[in-house]
Amino acid sequence: GKYDSGAFQKSVGLNGVGTKAVNALSNYFKVQSVRDGKTKIAEFEKGKLVKDHKETKSDDKNGTFMSFVPDNTIFKNY
Repeated sequence: GKYDSGAFQKSVGLNGVGTKAVNALSNYFKVQSVRDGKTKIAEFEKGKLVKDHKETKSDDKNGTFMSFVPDNTIFKNY
């Protein structure tokens, strides 16, 4: 039901909560978005923004790339 709500999609998106959880549980988290010939990258450490790259031109296809390293104090055997 909540996924059919326009208010829900505008407030956090369909994957917004999952992305926030991964960021909070990671030592390092990087997200890159490519749209309409432009790209933007943000890097986080332990949930805090550490580098907000400037938007640049890109020849890549539209899409989103995410990478992370789990927090080894939470995930002991990683």
